[in-house]
Amino acid sequence: MTSALTIAGIRFSDDVPAMRRYLEAIGLATTTTRGEDWAVLRAGAGQVWLHSAASSDIGAPPGSTGFSGQIDDVEALAAAAVAAGFPASVVDEAFGRSVEITDPLGARVTVHDHSDDYGYQQHDARPDPGITVSLCRFTDPQGAYAGFAEALGLRREGEPNAFYVPYSAGAGILGLHHDDGSARLAPTPEAEVTLGLTATTPLEQVQQRLRDAGFAPGEIVTEEHGAHLPTTDPDGVELIVHAA
Repeated sequence: MTSALTIAGIRFSDDVPAMRRYLEAIGLATTTTRGEDWAVLRAGAGQVWLHSAASSDIGAPPGSTGFSGQIDDVEALAAAAVAAGFPASVVDEAFGRSVEITDPLGARVTVHDHSDDYGYQQHDARPDPGITVSLCRFTDPQGAYAGFAEALGLRREGEPNAFYVPYSAGAGILGLHHDDGSARLAPTPEAEVTLGLTATTPLEQVQQRLRDAGFAPGEIVTEEHGAHLPTTDPDGVELIVHAA
């Protein structure tokens, strides 16, 4: 493949405008909207796509997040996935082309090309460069999903281990996290992930931004392996901002 995958979390929400304001308060910036049922937000690395749960054609429940992304060449990505043993097919749609890939857990991962912007409103986006979208897929970090991430063109960051391994191509993070059964994710045909963020921006600054925007700022938690800021988003789902 000649292009890198931009990682995106597609959040199905009961209140897209509120989720947009919340993510903007943290430091993401809106690039594209369509009414109040669709918004694309860009972080310093990675993206979040907000989709009205009510208009979802896959029946995704509110508060659920699917693993998705964007790439220049969907044909090359499909070929790479098939060569690695993962079923994939290219789909032509009115708003652009995409590739649907079946992951090792049997779920669908949809990666889009750069869509036709007709009918969408464009915005001047200036995200905080210190904020990175960080998705988490609960599965064995040393199992088949590691090969799947590599087939998508993502590179492992750090040493392999049995608990948590991040993968990235420089535009967002896909973390593979040991599944101990404690994660309660809403079922969806898309590959379920948790939506999180990683920040080089001081967590105290993120807290203040949330407070200034009228959102609960959360409390910073400092542990042996680092600091993080648990918050509750407008969908009532916990979103954690980890200090990089």
